[in-house]
Amino acid sequence: MISDIRRNHLMITGLTPRHYQRSFASEIDWSSPVIGLCGPRGVGKSTLLIQKYWTDYADHTRCLYVSADHISVADRSLFSIAEEFYGTGGETLILDEVHRADNWQKQVKSIIDTFRNKRLWLSGSSSAALTGRGADLSRRVPWYDMPGLSFREYLDFSNKTKSPTYTLEEILKHHVAIANELLSKKIQVLQLFNQYLNHGYYPFFLEGLSTFELKVHAVLEKIVSEDIPAVFHVTPTSTPHLKRMIRMIATSKPFQPNIEGMANDLGIARDSVYHFLECLEKSKVIRSMRSPGSGGKQARKPAKILLENTSLLSTIVGGESLLAERGALRETFFASQLPTSMPATTGSSVDFIIQKTIGVEVGGANKKDEQLKRETIKYLTLKIIAQDGIEVGGGNVVPLYLFGFLR
Repeated sequence: MISDIRRNHLMITGLTPRHYQRSFASEIDWSSPVIGLCGPRGVGKSTLLIQKYWTDYADHTRCLYVSADHISVADRSLFSIAEEFYGTGGETLILDEVHRADNWQKQVKSIIDTFRNKRLWLSGSSSAALTGRGADLSRRVPWYDMPGLSFREYLDFSNKTKSPTYTLEEILKHHVAIANELLSKKIQVLQLFNQYLNHGYYPFFLEGLSTFELKVHAVLEKIVSEDIPAVFHVTPTSTPHLKRMIRMIATSKPFQPNIEGMANDLGIARDSVYHFLECLEKSKVIRSMRSPGSGGKQARKPAKILLENTSLLSTIVGGESLLAERGALRETFFASQLPTSMPATTGSSVDFIIQKTIGVEVGGANKKDEQLKRETIKYLTLKIIAQDGIEVGGGNVVPLYLFGFLR
């Protein structure tokens, strides 16, 4: 019987907010019989699926939400739940936190292969575990990597507006006109931008700021203490090392890793440092930046490491201390706004190289182009400054906040 699962469904779906929806929903092909959402914990994957439940079904006999890490599922296999639900006329099954179930890849494969005329929506917080190996799910499940809120989304939620997205080429070519159009709407863009840096990446802010940091800390704790040990087979005794490593990265501006030094500071082997960095990156806690063309041993060692997003950095470091880490905050913002289809590396002098030909130096209102001039990579065709603290730029100086409008 799945009556206890239905009770949990009614409670969770009833408490899920429905007054806002991520624009990411429009990027999903909902006609597909199987859909998978992955991405950082806390960005709203479960909320998005439940909102889709309300708009398309609003009936637990037709669409059922199941959290794989809930106690009601502890003594049931995912396949047996699907078999009973579909067998009683159910149409769509939502399996949340699916990677927390035993042998989840094989079970999902069996569900897909057995119930071919039914629909299955999956989600979970570890991209590495979800999109990977085991039962060859890559051919069966179209995975969508859901990011946190962009600055554009935060601005729209805060002002109840609908702002357009732009390609990188449009921003670089028309940034003055785009900025002026935004300012003509009387939006306090710099004030909102600073608010976004502090608490804008996670939708938690929509539920009130008083508990925002507590919720971010809870997300981080769950990743380090539960997700990483479960997915990457890291022993619980390594949790303190992971936390110290995160703190080490967060308090640098930005962090340029010395693997030998990190191993000595943490009291662990070099290989463990590399492994923990990989775990944190695949769990979307950190973002590793590598030099262009790095290969072999260089490919293993990042040239620079940032936290995944600015809200995470702000929460770990704290508001007052963050003023001293503004450089890391700016770079973290820029990297977090780039689409996954636009990977970035770091240059010898500039902060970022995107699309292999565009050098970007990120800085404050007084940032000059000395570092752009010193960049030695020959194939850069464009060098720009992404400048914080300005509303409108000019020439190759682009307001930093505008990169939050990328699509």
